[in-house]
Amino acid sequence: MLSATDIAATIVTRSHAGNIDLVVVAGDVLKENRVPKGEDAVVVEAAASRDWLFHAAGLPLPV
Repeated sequence: MLSATDIAATIVTRSHAGNIDLVVVAGDVLKENRVPKGEDAVVVEAAASRDWLFHAAGLPLPV
């Protein structure tokens, strides 16, 4: 994402969840060092679904 002339547009159009290192909402750390904290059933189920879709399509999982 280097050499961008419009930083905001670059972040919106070229970033993905793997680029996000820290998420804090209302003082609660939800993601730190690219690892979600306190995963609940919905997050676990969504990740499993994503993994299945990538596997079924023969694609490597995103980093």
